[in-house]
Amino acid sequence: MKKSKRILALCLTFGLLFTACSKPSEKKTEQTETKEETRVFKDDLGREVTLKQKIDRVAPSGNSAQVMLHIFVPNKLVGVASKFSKGTEKYVSDQLKNLPEFGVFYGKKANLNMEAVINAKPDVIIDMGEKKKGIEEDLNKLQEQLKIPVVFIELTLEKLPEAFDRLAEVLGNKERGKELSEYIKKTYKEIEENKAKIKKVYYGGGKTGLNANAKGSIHADIIEFIGAQNAITVEKVQGGTGNEIPFEKLSEANPDLLIFESKELVDQIKVEETFKTLKAVKENKVFYAPIGPYNFFGRPPAVNRVIGMKWLGNLVYPEIYNYDMEKEVKEFYKLFYNYELKDDEVKNILGK
Repeated sequence: MKKSKRILALCLTFGLLFTACSKPSEKKTEQTETKEETRVFKDDLGREVTLKQKIDRVAPSGNSAQVMLHIFVPNKLVGVASKFSKGTEKYVSDQLKNLPEFGVFYGKKANLNMEAVINAKPDVIIDMGEKKKGIEEDLNKLQEQLKIPVVFIELTLEKLPEAFDRLAEVLGNKERGKELSEYIKKTYKEIEENKAKIKKVYYGGGKTGLNANAKGSIHADIIEFIGAQNAITVEKVQGGTGNEIPFEKLSEANPDLLIFESKELVDQIKVEETFKTLKAVKENKVFYAPIGPYNFFGRPPAVNRVIGMKWLGNLVYPEIYNYDMEKEVKEFYKLFYNYELKDDEVKNILGK
């Protein structure tokens, strides 16, 4: 009997020792698993953001991010910054059209619906655009309020090829990221090699066509990028409305080409007596930026500007940028929008 009690006591002692030793090990395993499920991504502001290893759900903070994300990972979008316009709808799937609208985080029309974002349960929110003063503090605050990781990826024209590589780092699908990035790099290389005699180009909007986008503006920087000169130098303003200028300033610059936001504006300008004094009007060098699904010049300023470069280069320096634009537009839409353009659609986009 005593022997049995001693054996039982020894078993209990070893059992307690085993349990005591095993607890830290279990805790360590849990910590290891948590660490393995997350990673740290350093965004383009230098912020270190903790993300899931695999991102399945993503939300845009604004329209530029929305364009890039619906091109890159449409199946992972859980909402949109703004509903697709009627002119844009045919280029996107029904699934995208029916996504909830979150609003935008930045700009004059900032109207982000935080509750809608939280309810959509994204794994990450992606903000894309220019680096603005105070943006790091703003994104940190947004991240803290929503309890959702927020990353920033720079989307200037110079950084555009890298933007798809960076998206691939966050969202996966590196092959798709490389394909899109390589197309842009190839376009940039062609343009760098083909820069020619400088011509002055004016890009205007507003009700009168006298809202000028400043030299260096993200909404008109493809002008300089193809080797032309923005005819108007004004202080750069935030947003896409541009600076309203007096006609005298445009007359003094007397650009080689006038480009406007819409066909309606071009039709209006051509019959106005004041504009008839300009060289470009006399020589019938007045055009409008193609649109569908997005403006080729950069509204919003995202990857749509790449086909805009080819279009503008071909328009300004046709002897150098000797593109078959119908072929180029079809190729771009297939690659970036996954949309097969018909011949009449291409002609309509290009205003032919």
